[in-house]
Amino acid sequence: MENNIKKCDLAIIVPVLNCLEYTRSFIQKLKIKRDYRLIVINNGSTDGTMGYLKYYSRTKEITIIDYPQNMGVAYAWNTGIKYAIENFDSKYFFIPNNDIILYPKTVERMIEAFDNKDVVLTTALNINNGEPFPDNIDKIDDMFGDEITEKPDFSCFMISKECVEKVGMFDENFYPAYFEDNDYHYRIKKAGLKAIKTNRAVFYHFGSQTIKNDEKIRNFSNKKYLDNKEYFIKKWGGCPGNEIFDTPFGE
Repeated sequence: MENNIKKCDLAIIVPVLNCLEYTRSFIQKLKIKRDYRLIVINNGSTDGTMGYLKYYSRTKEITIIDYPQNMGVAYAWNTGIKYAIENFDSKYFFIPNNDIILYPKTVERMIEAFDNKDVVLTTALNINNGEPFPDNIDKIDDMFGDEITEKPDFSCFMISKECVEKVGMFDENFYPAYFEDNDYHYRIKKAGLKAIKTNRAVFYHFGSQTIKNDEKIRNFSNKKYLDNKEYFIKKWGGCPGNEIFDTPFGE
């Protein structure tokens, strides 16, 4: 590790594919007290997203990794993690969808959740139950209890450097999305580690805005869903929750 590295424990990694209004809202509403580095991976957006990111970078520190096409969710996550390790020596990698809004204490409470034994991945609680976005999200505090469950939500998750070292990177064969999260969760469990959700950290997820707003992307994703499901079954011997292999492909 070079001595002149700009160290920062927390990296925020946000893959984006269009939906500029949500990306803008997420970035502008970020309220995190601890120091962090923001890394945005642009997966071939065509709606002005890159123009906004470049404009934002004039006055705020941000790393923009621009791809001319959709490289997939797992590839984007891996890219951001590798960049954060190499350039910031980060210990925590917070990876949210771009179509969410965070409670101000959410990130800090997700980090605190790593104090639980063997926890290497933490996620927040999605408070969207079909209700409109709550304008008072900044004032929500401990309204949902302190329950911790092993039911992670990969719309808003954080992994530790220990997780990367012991479990590895995400499987990029799940393209462009679907089942990469199930695969990673299963690998965490097989490593004797835990992925949890904490109710003390909350977020509001508008939900699947990329595919809802682009028919071409939606149709392609629906087709790849079936392909990825078949790949998952081949890799682990069954659908999520019914895996039978201890090692990939039973080898």
